[in-house]
Amino acid sequence: MRLIENERTELSLRAGLDKVWLNRINDGDENYPALGWGVTFSSEYAHGLVGTPLHVRLHPTQLYDSFAAAGILLVLLLMRRRKRFPGQVWALFMMLYGLMRFTTEFFRGDTGRTENLVGPLSLMQVVSVALMISGVWLWRRGRAKLSS
Repeated sequence: MRLIENERTELSLRAGLDKVWLNRINDGDENYPALGWGVTFSSEYAHGLVGTPLHVRLHPTQLYDSFAAAGILLVLLLMRRRKRFPGQVWALFMMLYGLMRFTTEFFRGDTGRTENLVGPLSLMQVVSVALMISGVWLWRRGRAKLSS
């Protein structure tokens, strides 16, 4: 558990940086935003590689994930100072990252990427729910060991 604890903040930072890198190669497979912002991709390479729609305004989900990952990093750094049991920060990362990924999946419009497994939920949303449940389980387990 200590190894995982030492890597938690790096994972959050890497998750955010990976999303920025993906945005740079125009891996935009998001749905069309009803809001006043969006990104338009023009890379033929990205279109050929992953089917990115070209010249259409899309949700910049990579940027949403990057900002959320930066927020997660800040929360984890604050929690690191206040942790009460081994694995607490890792459990928090699992819950927060799962919530982030679950939420941003709603903005992606690439329905062909994964099948909907449970009603309107995609494979990654189901995995995100499992990640959040695992984080809650680890948190409760750590608190139970602390009180015993």
